[in-house]
Order: sequence, then C-alpha cells, then structure tokens
Amino acid sequence: MEENKEKYQNEKEVLRDGQMVVTINYKPKTAYMITILVSVALCLSFNWILVAFGVFVLALSCFVLFYVKDHKVMDIYDYYVLIYNLDNDMVRRINYEEVTEWTCKHGETGADAIMLKLVDEEVIYKDTFHTGKAYRAFNKIMPEKESQARKDAESAKTKLKFSNPFKKRSK
Repeated sequence: MEENKEKYQNEKEVLRDGQMVVTINYKPKTAYMITILVSVALCLSFNWILVAFGVFVLALSCFVLFYVKDHKVMDIYDYYVLIYNLDNDMVRRINYEEVTEWTCKHGETGADAIMLKLVDEEVIYKDTFHTGKAYRAFNKIMPEKESQARKDAESAKTKLKFSNPFKKRSK
C-alpha cells in the first residue's frame, strides 16, 4: 500500500514528548536467534537426519539474519504513535484521538500487519512480525478502539429476544 508522503516529516524534526511504551521493529530478533541456537544443537546430534535438518534450518536462519532488512516500524508512546517509512528517515506522528479503530491482522502469505483506521477514513497498514507486542501496547492504551471490542460493544446493544422454555414462568 502506498504511503501518504505529504503527512511524513523528517525524523529529527518530530516532537517527542511523553513516555515511550514500546518500539516495534520488522524482524523478530529473539525468534531467529533461538532458531539458530536450536539448529546448531541439531547439527551437533549424532542422527544424520537431525543434522541435515539442522543445517537446513541454520541456512534459513542465517539468510534471515543477513539478507532480510530490519527496520523500525513504529514507536508507541503514551499519547501518540510514530509511524516510520521503510527507509526510517521520515516519520508520521498520529495522536490517539485521531485513531478510530485498530487491529492486528495475521497474514496468510507474508508478515502480519498492524492496521490503524483514522478519523479521516485513512487506513494505515504496517507489516511486522511483532503484532503481539503491538497488540499488548495498544490494548493497554486504547482498548475500546480495538476492532473486536467495537464489534462486541455493537453486539451487546442488540439484545436477542429469546425466551427460555425451561424457565418457570411466574403467574
């Protein structure tokens, strides 16, 4: 999805006030470091099938480590979120009052994404493998704006008229 370039500004010019909650990057460093350690342990085993599998997983992990570019996706502060472009030289500040809805989408073919829907009906998708970390941070800050929470609130407004046939009726 094409980024709206005119709303981004130079990273050094953005006002940063308040407490930073979490930084969301693209690559899951902990996950692939654990994968590298497990694959090295598999390579040290005496079973040739496990050694072959360990070499394969080690090759994939090293590919991710050296050839997949890691970049900062967003910084979540207590009153706003900073969204970075792919080059990390431009940033966009979005106050939480501008956000009407947010959710974390799980990708079937690629990375997961964080979706923010703004007041002016603009939708921002940012790919990352750290949607769990973003979900926890956004759920602490603005739980009422989560897509599922909004759907649940709408469902609670429409009461189903269901009479329980096993309940004793008072006369």
